[in-house]
Amino acid sequence: MKKLVASLFSVALVLSFVGVAFADTTYQAENANLIGAAKAEAVDTASGGEYVLGFDDPASDAIEFTVNVSEAGTYEVEFGYATAMDNASMSVNGTVVTTPSTGGWAENGFGVITASLDLEEGDNTVTIKQSTDYVQIDYIKVLGDGTGAENPDTGDAGTMLYVALAAMTLAGGAFLVVSRKRRIN
Repeated sequence: MKKLVASLFSVALVLSFVGVAFADTTYQAENANLIGAAKAEAVDTASGGEYVLGFDDPASDAIEFTVNVSEAGTYEVEFGYATAMDNASMSVNGTVVTTPSTGGWAENGFGVITASLDLEEGDNTVTIKQSTDYVQIDYIKVLGDGTGAENPDTGDAGTMLYVALAAMTLAGGAFLVVSRKRRIN
């Protein structure tokens, strides 16, 4: 009976820890809805092998990503981008995001910027348009848990499982110590 109780307690600990981990989700620009003159091109430096360019006219061109989150909140969203322009910016859901020069275009590699976006539970549309000068987009990545904070270093599932297993071991040992103490009395 004592082993059964210890086992059930251990399973409960694992389940409680596993729910704490949050996954970042990456959306490749070449897989988004490309509107107007926006087009995907292959380049070795892009994370998915392609990037999007040509969405130069904000009146008719855009990149629309459909992102899904499990709960409503303010999410940090990372943008992989390239621009050789000093004053470039893009509009993300109507908010202007400054994109500092990466020193070149996609062939030279991509930079990363992060912006906060309010997202609703379920599917959301994230629309990117040019604001000033030109930007090329590799991907967007929704970070964290919707609290506006990125994942902590200990937030990955592997680490959390390790912590849960360590807690199970300690809990099992504590249970056995308590059991032995009761037997002595």
